[in-house]
Amino acid sequence: MSGEELERRAIDALHRLGIFVDGRGRCQQCNHNEFLVVRHLIFPPVFDAQAVDEDDEPTIPCVGVICERCGHLRLFSAGYLGLLEEEEDIDTSLN
Repeated sequence: MSGEELERRAIDALHRLGIFVDGRGRCQQCNHNEFLVVRHLIFPPVFDAQAVDEDDEPTIPCVGVICERCGHLRLFSAGYLGLLEEEEDIDTSLN
């Protein structure tokens, strides 16, 4: 899935959930209503004290939404938004 497709599908999902109304939401920090959707999945690590190797630590695939005024970053679970159905087709590179 291209970055543009990921962005479109994320916006659609956030709209369906009522987070974005008329394609927009409100920043929790500054109340601004314009956002950028990161066109790549973000994989924050889940801390596991039992992990022997840092490379084995699990991650949660997320979609990032950034306020265009203050830069506040919100993360939404890509799985919950229904964006992982074709996980092998998602472009995870940063290029």
